[in-house]
Amino acid sequence: MLSEVWKQLVENVWFTFWISVLTGILGEIGFRYFYKWFRDFTESTETQLDNILLARMHYPMRIAVWLGAVLVFLHWQPQFSTSIIRKVIDVVEVGLILYIIVETLETLGVDYFLVERRKVDIPWLLRDIGRVLIFSILGIVLIQNVFGADLTPFLATSTVISVVLGLALQSTLGNLFAGIALHLERPLRLGDWILYRTFEGKVVQMGWRSVTLQNFDGDLITVPNHAISTADVVNFYAPTRLHARKLRILVKHQVSPEQVEEAVMLAIEQVPQVLKDQPIKVWLVEYSPVAIHYTVKFWIEDFAFHDDIESHLMKQFWHAFAKLGLEHPLAVSVLLPTTKDEWLGIKSVPPA
Repeated sequence: MLSEVWKQLVENVWFTFWISVLTGILGEIGFRYFYKWFRDFTESTETQLDNILLARMHYPMRIAVWLGAVLVFLHWQPQFSTSIIRKVIDVVEVGLILYIIVETLETLGVDYFLVERRKVDIPWLLRDIGRVLIFSILGIVLIQNVFGADLTPFLATSTVISVVLGLALQSTLGNLFAGIALHLERPLRLGDWILYRTFEGKVVQMGWRSVTLQNFDGDLITVPNHAISTADVVNFYAPTRLHARKLRILVKHQVSPEQVEEAVMLAIEQVPQVLKDQPIKVWLVEYSPVAIHYTVKFWIEDFAFHDDIESHLMKQFWHAFAKLGLEHPLAVSVLLPTTKDEWLGIKSVPPA
């Protein structure tokens, strides 16, 4: 009796439709509880691999839930299960399986074996390109096998289209290949402070098209990959974070060079951020009718804090000259290199 009633109910399209929707909703609720529980579990582990794998499986698992609801509907309403619909479902099912396999292999092979164990730093841009190529090839093979479509004419036509698009998108493609070169050669990395032309900034993003810098004022500067790959760029974090700075001091002729050097060293002793284990230089560089020009070269540990350190040091110059009973400097200013060779010289590794 009950089986007859149930058979009559499931033959009704709307009843089956709402049963399928209810199945999807219950599956979504179950998925959310499971996802939350597993996320809490991964946060208690030391490795980040489970977090990465969980994030990559989020959308495929959600699609699988609703695909199950569609299959429930088609099971009870076979008249809607046309050959096209079945093929589309087959593509989705196989596509989900292939996606899970590829992402699992990437997590184990790349994130675990290469990144976590071997400490190999693989740029995200190259990983994205590899992922696009793999899924494109798998997608073409899947469509050919399921739908029996011959994609050879399409690929031949796409070759002509590629030539036309290549000519129209020369600038975009130039930035893309320049971005690949930047990721392979690694002249700069995320978090590095660099000088590009007149812009000093921290590298906060390296994408397919451009590199984004954030300056000391918090403003963002977007530089096309092609432009930054062909320009002279100074990386303040390479080869090490040690960085030399120069200050120019103008002192009256009555103050001897020995007294100036004593005052400078006294001031530097009061600034802990100036590295004392690196050579500190005080050079007399010029006599002028008004004053004698000196250059002070010192080393700091991080370019990002050079403004604060220089300000602190300039204040200590005032106190040091006063403590030694000397006339205060006429001027103290930051001395910036003006040529590429000067930048390379100031960034050279200090002697041991």
